[in-house]
Amino acid sequence: MATAPVVRQEVRVVTLLRGLAALAVGIYHLTNMDYLSGTLLRRAGSVGWMGVESFFVISGFVIPYAMATAGYSSDRFGNFLLRRIVRIDPPYLASMALCMGLAYASAAFRLGNAAWPDYSVGQVLANVGYLNNFLGYTQINRVFWTLGIEFQYYILIGAFHAAITRGSWTVTGPVLVAGIVLDRLVQQTAIHPTHVISHWVPLFLMGIAVASHRLGRLSTNGLLLKLAVFAAAAVIELSTGIMLVALATALLIAFLPDLTSAPLAWLGRVSYSLYLVHVPIGERAMNLVQRLHPPPLVGLLVALGATLAASWIFFRLIEEPARRWASAVGRGKPVPGAPAPA
Repeated sequence: MATAPVVRQEVRVVTLLRGLAALAVGIYHLTNMDYLSGTLLRRAGSVGWMGVESFFVISGFVIPYAMATAGYSSDRFGNFLLRRIVRIDPPYLASMALCMGLAYASAAFRLGNAAWPDYSVGQVLANVGYLNNFLGYTQINRVFWTLGIEFQYYILIGAFHAAITRGSWTVTGPVLVAGIVLDRLVQQTAIHPTHVISHWVPLFLMGIAVASHRLGRLSTNGLLLKLAVFAAAAVIELSTGIMLVALATALLIAFLPDLTSAPLAWLGRVSYSLYLVHVPIGERAMNLVQRLHPPPLVGLLVALGATLAASWIFFRLIEEPARRWASAVGRGKPVPGAPAPA
């Protein structure tokens, strides 16, 4: 039985945070180059990887929030998952093809020291099915592991949405404990623990708690208590730095819903495309520019400009049509169309 839809209020700060997180990850990869070793630019960009952790909090919030405002119920799980696949897979697969095509082209034209790529059928299929996290294959695009985490989250939140968003400790408490225990068990296997959602449970729970709060199912004091507990778990299981980024993300979503900026809103809009193309496009642009030996900051700005331009083109040609296709899935049914991960 479907729950009554909740009146949905736009949480514009989420778009800004998504854009900043994607930009941070992009800068991290663009500055993590050997020829920038020892420079201030590389040291400044070295913290950008924590944008990924911000993404996990954002997804923790935005997916259940959108589901609740659409009156989601478990009998729509298949439709929800199909809509997510139609929304995120075309850009994802296009990014995979772009990475492989550029790798072959670089080798064919002997650009730099590019070696002929050795993609196997198993590797490609594992990446297509978001299974490379578990099967040990190399990521075709190094950011793909996070999308595997996101897909695990879609399955879990689709199955347990009603229970997990009630805001009750009788559910979130056991979920936190189960995540920690499972993470310990994964550490005894050949699977890298960071590739399983259990490793990131405190961060996703932060986002879910904020969603429960904004849906009127959790008081402000209840939210702050939950965030404190999840933050403590994040310090123990992850790190203090990750906890601070995640907690700041959760608090901004909870208490600054009207924060907006046109440039950052645009960045947030193309954040998924930016996330997908900054490695194959941005890193190659950075390598090409550095051959001219410009000041490090100038090289970064040129490469970043090329990356943003490619992101916009990718968004218009591939991601935007995927949005329209996803909106047509289950048309006539109140099924959520939450923003894709970045």
